[in-house]
Amino acid sequence: MNTFDEKTQLHHASNLTGGTIVSKDKIRHLANDIMQNGRVVYERIIFLTDAVSSEADAPQSSPKSLTLAQERMLLSVRRHGQVALTRLAADLNVTAPSASAMVDRLVEKGLLERTHSKRDRRKVVITATDEALELISAVENRILSFFEELVRKVGIDTACQWSEVLKRVREVLK
Repeated sequence: MNTFDEKTQLHHASNLTGGTIVSKDKIRHLANDIMQNGRVVYERIIFLTDAVSSEADAPQSSPKSLTLAQERMLLSVRRHGQVALTRLAADLNVTAPSASAMVDRLVEKGLLERTHSKRDRRKVVITATDEALELISAVENRILSFFEELVRKVGIDTACQWSEVLKRVREVLK
């Protein structure tokens, strides 16, 4: 690599790090650490959500067992309150026909309802049932318990730093 390329990379890295000059290799190493450690947390959360959605010793073929995609759909519907299928498909980054098929399955499970919009009777909106809201609450409570235990184990100071870092990451990702 010639000197110009090295200087350009170091300058670019310093812009990303608030003025501290950091090598491309150091940034790559840190990014890999974040990715690997983030994956561990993500996998634990997926395990916890899967455990809640298949609780009561229900087999995977049980009418109430949910896929991760179905759980994401329920969370999206809850966030909106009432949502049109096209908006739901966009939120989940799937086609409208795929979203419609998933909604159909969740309607059959008694977790979603399709109703006509009160503002425009031609439009159909999707809402979560009380049962779905209870299921989501159970998932979130299990995840919150997991994070409470993590806070106890890593200590308040580390948890505060972690929280601040995640707030900053969230700002950057918006």
